[in-house]
Amino acid sequence: MEENLTQENENVDKVLNSVSDAYLAKKKRTRIISYSITSAIILILAVTIIVLSCIKIDLYPKFMGRVSSFRVTLSGYTSMTMVENTEEYDDFNKIYLESFQTQYMTAIFTGKVGGYSIQDTQYDFYAKNSKTAPSSELLKKLGDNYVRVSFAEESKILKSNGKVFKSSFNSDKSFTFDEMYFNLNTKNSQSETTLFLGGKLEGTDAVRIVEINVRANTYDLYKFATK
Repeated sequence: MEENLTQENENVDKVLNSVSDAYLAKKKRTRIISYSITSAIILILAVTIIVLSCIKIDLYPKFMGRVSSFRVTLSGYTSMTMVENTEEYDDFNKIYLESFQTQYMTAIFTGKVGGYSIQDTQYDFYAKNSKTAPSSELLKKLGDNYVRVSFAEESKILKSNGKVFKSSFNSDKSFTFDEMYFNLNTKNSQSETTLFLGGKLEGTDAVRIVEINVRANTYDLYKFATK
């Protein structure tokens, strides 16, 4: 009787040990699988971040046409003027277009993947009785260092989604433009840059300041103009 009891106890112990070993083995496998999945996710995220950090996107407004000339003003005085089909123009235009390129990750974190935001104003673009000189309000916004961009042809101002931009003050009217100004960065950093377009209000003689806010770094243009 005692022998049977002892054997039964041993059998129970064996079963319990077997169940315990199986449970521990299963738990270990689960832990290894969880660790492997977590490691794989971390690796994928790390590779994705590295890849996106290397990829650049172009934030330059697509509706902008071909530039016919640039005029650079430094410390309030005209520094240089560059027109198409010259070596200086080609070099400057290349840097100008590159100024609007940014890393994809930077664009995501700054909310600029969509490109730009746009807003019209009620301020005149040109000085009174002039079709070439910037208005006092525009000069105030530009400061001492800026570039005037003249385009080869007149284009319609579009929103970043490609739709025609309509005036905030006259909702049935759109704008065209053939001239623009922007500030020059005097420090090497990418920042919010405002493009000041001369928006010709549809059906009128008014040319208003239309502001486009886009991320850019124009420091290399400043270096080019001061070398």
